[in-house]
Amino acid sequence: MRALEIIDKAADHRPEEIADYLKQAISKEEIEFSEISPEEHLREVVDAFNETVLEMADFCGRDYQGIIGGVIYGSYGKRVPNYESDLDIVFVSKSDEGDLYVADQEKFVRYLPDFREKLQKKTGTAVDIWHGSYTLDDLERHIIGENQPAIFEGYEVASPYPEVKKQIEAKMAEIKKRQIESGQLTSD
Repeated sequence: MRALEIIDKAADHRPEEIADYLKQAISKEEIEFSEISPEEHLREVVDAFNETVLEMADFCGRDYQGIIGGVIYGSYGKRVPNYESDLDIVFVSKSDEGDLYVADQEKFVRYLPDFREKLQKKTGTAVDIWHGSYTLDDLERHIIGENQPAIFEGYEVASPYPEVKKQIEAKMAEIKKRQIESGQLTSD
């Protein structure tokens, strides 16, 4: 979409001005972004996500009840991100507690906002937390309740914990199967 806008505006310039216009219209960062495959962008996001989970869990210690995994969907999940894409993630937490006071660090940790801030710094990409954070048991109710079939257009499960990743993948497959059986989603 953005490329078409740039081409349309370039057509408004005289031929000898088009090259200069394009140099101004497309940033160096945008060009660099386009030189990396969508799969590599997704891998970088998953790695940053997993690092952030481990950092938060390490900081909070054994009382940590925050984010342990997530479902990355939208343009990254469909493997079509562009320079202006944000990260659409449904976060999966150990519990529905929102925060924790870490006494030995004398710090109050707000699981979702703090996680979002750290992940945005690591990826340089805005993180959409509109969906919030849910326990594995609440994940289905959220996806169906919020009518989120777009998640099934393409997603990637992330978690640094292999057993949690398997649980989320199994839950997503189960939800998708029920959505197809009920006619709310068509099979691939």
